[in-house]
Amino acid sequence: MKSFSQLNNLLELRQGEKLAWSGSTVDRVFPDFDNQEEIQDTMQIPLSPSMLKRLFPTKRDKVFHVVDPHHVKDLLDLQGTKKSISAFYNMDSHPITSGVNNRGGMVAELEGNILMANSEDVMSRPDESGRRYIGMDYFKNNPFWQEQLKEVQKDLTWEIKDILKKHTDNDEIDDLNFQELMNLWSDTGRESDGKTKNKLIKDYFDGVEKVFGNHVDKVQERMHGYMDDKTTTGSWDEMITNEIKVNKLHITNSALDTIKVYEPELVDQIMSSLKDHKVEHQMHDGAKNLSKFASEESKKSEPKTVEQKVKPSKKEPKQDNAYVGASYHDKPVSDSDHHKMQHDIYQIKQDEEGIRNFVQLHRGIVWQTKKGTWGALRSDDHHGHMSRDESKHVPHGGSYFKDKAHAIAYVNGVDNKEKKLNSDPKHHNDHETTHWSSFTHKTTRDED
Repeated sequence: MKSFSQLNNLLELRQGEKLAWSGSTVDRVFPDFDNQEEIQDTMQIPLSPSMLKRLFPTKRDKVFHVVDPHHVKDLLDLQGTKKSISAFYNMDSHPITSGVNNRGGMVAELEGNILMANSEDVMSRPDESGRRYIGMDYFKNNPFWQEQLKEVQKDLTWEIKDILKKHTDNDEIDDLNFQELMNLWSDTGRESDGKTKNKLIKDYFDGVEKVFGNHVDKVQERMHGYMDDKTTTGSWDEMITNEIKVNKLHITNSALDTIKVYEPELVDQIMSSLKDHKVEHQMHDGAKNLSKFASEESKKSEPKTVEQKVKPSKKEPKQDNAYVGASYHDKPVSDSDHHKMQHDIYQIKQDEEGIRNFVQLHRGIVWQTKKGTWGALRSDDHHGHMSRDESKHVPHGGSYFKDKAHAIAYVNGVDNKEKKLNSDPKHHNDHETTHWSSFTHKTTRDED
C-alpha cells in the first residue's frame, strides 16, 4: 500500500488549478526580470505551428504523454486542435509514477505533429492560447549546436532592435549591450498600452520567423534531428507536439488500484470518456514495464512527413508586378550568364552571412543588409555597379530603404526619393558586399 504522502501526490488536485508554468503571451515575449521564479531565459522562442509549417515540412510521429487521471477527458478533448503539449519517446519510471508538473500513473499513446524534438526536457512553457515557448539557451543546449546557432540569436537581437526603433523614440538602442537591450524590450512591452503591445508581439513573431527562415537548414536540423536517434541519457526527452490523436491509454495496476480505493467515481469517469472517444486502454504491471514499453514502441515508429497546404505568410508582400521574375535563393531569374553570376554572388554572400537574404529581379537585385535595411541596385543606376558605362563603376552602396517593398519598387522604376535612407554602405553594416555588373561581367566591391 502506498504511503499517505504518495497518495496525496497522485490524487490531490485543487479546483481550477492552472496548467503548469502557464502564463500570458506578454509574460513569454517580454521577460519579467523582477520575477526570478518565472524568468527562464532572456529570450523566449514561440513554437508557432503555423510558422513552422511555413518554414519546413511537418513531421508526425508516435509519442507518449503522462496524463493526470483527473485530466484524461481534457486530453481527449484536445485531439485535433492546434494547442501543443509536451510528450516523450523515453521516460524513467519515477516521473511516470509521480507525473511531470501534474499527477501521474497514466500514459497516453499519441500520434502528433512534432514541433520540436529534444534529447532532454527543454522546460517548454505555454501561454494562454496553448502556444509553447522555449528559452534560447535550451534551444541551443546541445554543445554541437552552440556555435551554429549563435548567429540565430545575433540576428534575433537585430530584429528586437529594429522593432524598438520602429515603436520608440530611443536614439541609443544601437549602443546598448545585450542585457540592457532586453531590459528595454521588457519594460517597453510591459508598460505599453494594449494596441502597442499587440504590434510589438506581432512584429516579434514575424521577426522570429524571418530569422528562422534565414537559417532554415540549421533550425530544421535542431528541431527534428533527434527524431532519427530517439536515445537519451536523461530521465526523459521532450517532444513538443500538437494536432494529436490519442490511440490508447496505458495505466499501471497500482495507479488504478489506488484510485479505486480513494476516488472510485473517477475510474467510471475515465472509462466513460475513453468509450465516448473510442479509445482503448491497456494495463501494465508497474511503471518500469510501462517505461520500457514506451521506449520500445517509440523506436519502432518511423516519423512521417505530412503533406498539407500551407497558407502563405501574411508578412510577405502580395505577389504583384513588382515581383515578376523574382528569385528567392533557389535559382536565377533567367538562364543568361549575367543573371546566373549575379545570383551566385549574392547566394554566396548570404551563405557566408555577409547579408541576411536577397531577391533577384530582371531589372536588378535587392538584398537585406546585416543591419536589417534593404539595399537596391538596378541595371541602369548612374552611380552603380550595374551600369552599362564601365567608367561609372565607382565605390557606392546603391540605394537603401527601410523595407523590401520599397527596395523592389525602386529596382522596377519607382524612385522613392522620400523613402531612401543614408546611402553610405558602412551606415548599414554593408561595406563588404560585392556587387555584380550585369553588362561588363565584372564585380565591384565597396571599399572600407
